[in-house]
Amino acid sequence: MTKRVCSFWFIMKLAAVILLASILPAHASPIWECKSGGGWSMKSDGSMTEIPASEDTVILEFQSPNKMRPIKASSAFEQKIYDEMTWEQVGDKFYCQALIRDGAFKMTVSEVLNDNESVLTVIFEAGPQAAMVKTSKCERVQ
Repeated sequence: MTKRVCSFWFIMKLAAVILLASILPAHASPIWECKSGGGWSMKSDGSMTEIPASEDTVILEFQSPNKMRPIKASSAFEQKIYDEMTWEQVGDKFYCQALIRDGAFKMTVSEVLNDNESVLTVIFEAGPQAAMVKTSKCERVQ
């Protein structure tokens, strides 16, 4: 009799867990869709050039504890940059930084992302370009 009561309670608890799991939504990682808003770049001589807005769209998914996975990137180099970045969430904003090396090419990249926009800053160690700032209009889709 005791064995039957224990089995009954076990089955009831298991059924309750399965029912709750099917009712409650799974916790999903946040995803953003960001469209290029343009920006500017600065050459080593100090002259500045506008970067026009484009149709480029980047889709990013935050991967806890500190990575952002590009679901869609506009180039293989952009994919490499996101792979190198380390992200931190502070409130409703995500901050990142990375030192990118590609052969002799070296740059420091930082980005601030929230549910409305992204600001990407790049500082080049050497070469004809000194810095770049690019904005994007972002929408949190999940």
